[in-house]
Amino acid sequence: MGAKVTASNDSLIVRRRDAWKEPRYFSIGTVVGKADPKTIPDINDILPGNAIEKLTETEFLKACREVIVYQQDNGLFGASLICAAICAERKTFAFYHFLDAVEMDEEELIKTLALCEVYEVPVFPDTLELNPILESLFARLYENGFEMGDGDGGKRRMVLRKSIGGSPLGDVELSLDVTLPKFVQPVLAISNQTRVDRFRQLFWHTASFLEAFVRGIEALESALSEDDLTEHKLQRVLEKHPELFGLSYQRVEPQFAFAEKFVADFAFFTGQGSTVFVEIESARRKLFTKKGDQTADLTHAIGQVTSWHQWIAQNALYAREKIPNVEAPYSLIVIGREEALTERDRQTLLWINSVNRHQYRIITYDDLLAEAKALFSKLTGSSAANGHMSSEIREVTSLMGRPKALGSSGDVA
Repeated sequence: MGAKVTASNDSLIVRRRDAWKEPRYFSIGTVVGKADPKTIPDINDILPGNAIEKLTETEFLKACREVIVYQQDNGLFGASLICAAICAERKTFAFYHFLDAVEMDEEELIKTLALCEVYEVPVFPDTLELNPILESLFARLYENGFEMGDGDGGKRRMVLRKSIGGSPLGDVELSLDVTLPKFVQPVLAISNQTRVDRFRQLFWHTASFLEAFVRGIEALESALSEDDLTEHKLQRVLEKHPELFGLSYQRVEPQFAFAEKFVADFAFFTGQGSTVFVEIESARRKLFTKKGDQTADLTHAIGQVTSWHQWIAQNALYAREKIPNVEAPYSLIVIGREEALTERDRQTLLWINSVNRHQYRIITYDDLLAEAKALFSKLTGSSAANGHMSSEIREVTSLMGRPKALGSSGDVA
């Protein structure tokens, strides 16, 4: 049994069904036969006094189930009225495409939309392309009102009066107290749903990327903790999660071969047309000796990227055929662990990177991991170190589901 709802002195309980306490009467037309003396009595047998020979636009709208707005070839608008009608032969009701109002400019259409608001008639666009136009016309209606005959051959501007609890507005009046009706037009609902769908699609793709990103961080962190870590394992992790290197690239190619003798572990092609080569070495290798000199491993890695740059400089035309827009290549060397560096080593590495900042940069795997975590934190406002982050993002993407691609056109169902 539902809870009992009571009203207090400070609140008003509003129920839409209160709008239907009394029947609403409207005049109707006929689907079969004309409203002549022969058919009117038949209709009046069912709804006494409700058949008239001439129906006005207002009478039609009172009986409308929906109005479908379309745009004509000449740029003016038309509106198809789907009305409640009666078949005089069968003496039964039907909803029927009763008539079209045509050759309406924007102001005339706004007046029709206003009457649809008054009688709570849903308005639909014939095609989705028309929906933004109708949405803007409704906005003009709500803000500026509409023009209507004053009975003396002139016109006056009217505004809609507030609808309470979804009950019909009933009439229109000049008023400074403009309040949007509680009845939500399908046109506005369609626009809102389109925005929600677009946001949902954007959110799903973003969440999916973040899920892959945090998985990459976790995979790299896990790999670095293994005792039997090999360069090949690190290569696999980084190939699967290139976002660990940042987001400034448009395309990435692992094991990028050029000049028939050079192979970069990765080549990142950025939006500015530049190319970043990546040379990865084992995380077990050291950068400096106990005396503070470069190790053979670090010297080899630097020599490798230097030879790439030198070849590109000496073979510029051929290089541009193989690597479009490559002018001044840049390289990243990933090698070793932070824990193996002394304070003197760190200062030396800082100096090397400063001197060669236009050619290459040397980082450890811990630097790569820390920079990826910092980027993730900026994107999400959360720490990637949170063990629940991956499962939380995965749960969100699972609940959202893969959204369907949004169409740009089509009929409105």
